[in-house]
Amino acid sequence: MAFPMIQVNNNPTDDSSVTVNGGPHERSVQQRDAALAALLEAHGQPSKLSALAKYLQFCNDGFVSAVPTPDTLVSFITFMCTSKNQTPSTVASMLSVICSALQSFYPEAKGLRTHDHVVDTLKNFAIYDITGRRVIECITLDQLSGLIAHFSTTPSHDDKLVLAIIVTSFYGMARLNDLLVEKANVCGEHQHIPLRQSATISADKCSIILPPIKGHTNGFVLPFHADVVQPYQAIKEYFASRDASFPRETQLWLREDGTAPSGEWFLKRLQLLLPIHVSRNALRAGGVLAQVDAGIPEHLVRAMCHWSCDICHIHISKDTKDKMIGSMRSEI
Repeated sequence: MAFPMIQVNNNPTDDSSVTVNGGPHERSVQQRDAALAALLEAHGQPSKLSALAKYLQFCNDGFVSAVPTPDTLVSFITFMCTSKNQTPSTVASMLSVICSALQSFYPEAKGLRTHDHVVDTLKNFAIYDITGRRVIECITLDQLSGLIAHFSTTPSHDDKLVLAIIVTSFYGMARLNDLLVEKANVCGEHQHIPLRQSATISADKCSIILPPIKGHTNGFVLPFHADVVQPYQAIKEYFASRDASFPRETQLWLREDGTAPSGEWFLKRLQLLLPIHVSRNALRAGGVLAQVDAGIPEHLVRAMCHWSCDICHIHISKDTKDKMIGSMRSEI
């Protein structure tokens, strides 16, 4: 069934900005689209508004309903990757933001983001990506925004857990092996499990003390302040959910079934949203480069990401490591 075209300009709150060819149904669609755009604009979410505008424009130009379905999202992916020459990773992040924005109007939107057809389409485009990249070594800020948009719009305890680990790894520049349960001696050292008592939270900050490892016998302290909203809020919400569900358990990271999350489990959750393979420490590497891009001096970045500890270099590829060091030096 074909739907009439809705014309949307850059001012979605202006009634004159939308014209509709059709009757009451088309007018209701017009009002819905304008209300959704106005809602996002009112809450100061320009990134969601931008991504949503691209999706609505695609639906308008293609004479299709903006109601999200697997077929519509697959068509949008195809259009952005082919006609607009966007990379699969960029489209994946954009799609997470779009589904997050649409969830208030269509509760099923978030679930469609991980629909088999949507995930497979992104993976297929990634195989033929002209950039030739097969592994995400560093999570970018755009990719991080897409992950946060997806995992922050759900009451699921596991989603809160995944998001807390994401922001801890990225903003705390922590190795995944220091956070989650891994096979014995995978890093050549005895692994200690992070405990709930190692984490504290107050009205203005929270901190996590990672277990000691070789070269850092006192452990690492990862501070997160309330003025940096994304990591602080994500960790705070996970702690609230974890403490309510498992008040007597000692481990810091727990899934909703009471088991400890493994690195493999965590990476599989990320892989549903990112079209190509994600390296084990892509979040940590992305956090380091984000600090460098923000102009933080080399010696401070090295201190924050524990670069003086040789064992902390494990699981970061040589090319990525060289890029980090080179970028740090170029900022001095």
